[in-house]
Amino acid sequence: MFFDKNDRAAIESALQDTNADNPIAIAVADRITAFTKNLFKMAERNGKLPTELLLKKPETEFDDIVIHLTLQAMAEQMNHKISIHWVK
Repeated sequence: MFFDKNDRAAIESALQDTNADNPIAIAVADRITAFTKNLFKMAERNGKLPTELLLKKPETEFDDIVIHLTLQAMAEQMNHKISIHWVK
């Protein structure tokens, strides 16, 4: 499915949509799942979840939303905050 990954309003609207088949919301959920798996693989290698990440600045609003939603959920559900340091 094609959508403008820089249309933040459309992405946020899709996340508020109650339709479980919303393709944008599904794409966000899939990317959150992949990002979370990568974080837990890192935790397995290092013996703990990171408290800081050095990440390339997201190229799209979509990726920015995914990163922030993932880290927000981890902070709320696991009481584990991860600080981000952006590089260009």
